[in-house]
Amino acid sequence: MRRIALLLTLLAVLLLCVAKSTELAYAAFPGTNGRISFTRFLPATNQNEIFSIRADGTDERQLTFDAPDHSSLFSDWSPDGSRIAIDSDRFNNGTDDIVDIFTMKADGSDIVQLTSHDGFNGEPVYSPDSQTIAFESDRGIGPPAQGIYLMNSGDGGNVRRVTFPPSGEFDIIPHFAPDGTRIAFTRLPVDCRFNNGRFPFPAGCLAAGYVVNVDGSHLVQITPWGFDTGISDWSPDGTKIAFTKNFDNQHPGSKIDIYVVDPDGKHPKNLTNNPPLAGPCPLVISLGAKWSPDGSKMVFTQFTCDGGGLWIMNADGSDRHPFTNNFEDISDWGANQN
Repeated sequence: MRRIALLLTLLAVLLLCVAKSTELAYAAFPGTNGRISFTRFLPATNQNEIFSIRADGTDERQLTFDAPDHSSLFSDWSPDGSRIAIDSDRFNNGTDDIVDIFTMKADGSDIVQLTSHDGFNGEPVYSPDSQTIAFESDRGIGPPAQGIYLMNSGDGGNVRRVTFPPSGEFDIIPHFAPDGTRIAFTRLPVDCRFNNGRFPFPAGCLAAGYVVNVDGSHLVQITPWGFDTGISDWSPDGTKIAFTKNFDNQHPGSKIDIYVVDPDGKHPKNLTNNPPLAGPCPLVISLGAKWSPDGSKMVFTQFTCDGGGLWIMNADGSDRHPFTNNFEDISDWGANQN
């Protein structure tokens, strides 16, 4: 099973066990609020599939249909809401970590495969003009080639590399700024990414947020390693970046919260203010916030002792309430189609 899917599955199982014992786009581009895409874990077949739903909680639709033990995980809406970029390990042969990128119409039809390499090609996000997709890849070579890349959104051509992480580090989950000139991403040590199959990650396994120009210039670290940052979205007006603090540190005493920060790293603000993790409860983990296209709300993942799924809150952290509760994760909020 693919690396991140395995992590999310283990997280879901871990939280479910804790509950019973008591229980990383993308950018939001300006527009009118449309449907929300998300991933749901299906335990009967050991897979994650992508669904979409209206923002009022109605008209849920399954968009991907992979074979058992395979998954489609990340989804990102095109700025006009007409297509969705996804990644999937549907062609994984069971021994190699093969993940490819596809696009499809908003209803799941007209699937176009953009990558066909051995290795990992995932976490796709559209540029503001819809012409380019940013993604993480190792190009089938491994760590020396790992980084953030760009390619044409129509045919997967014109691939160019944006980041060159130092030896022993990985760059993951890019997010375009709404003006298309910069990309935010998460950098973490390789040991944190693979961890020799152990979960949760060991204490001290940290990550930091970075911003870089699309041509690879002007790399800036915007959060300290001590924040253990998982970048999750760029606000539609370009003034804030959302991130998860302690996103890979599920240990007693940790506080896993959603923050926003200026693109230059100034003025970090905690939006969720969750209590420290304790066993077996209280347990509140908030992560992966994505802005609505109009900038007024956020959809995010939250796990508690009562279960886990998607929640919605105002962009200032107020009015936090559950939206789904069936181990949904990795959401993105699309715009209405013109």
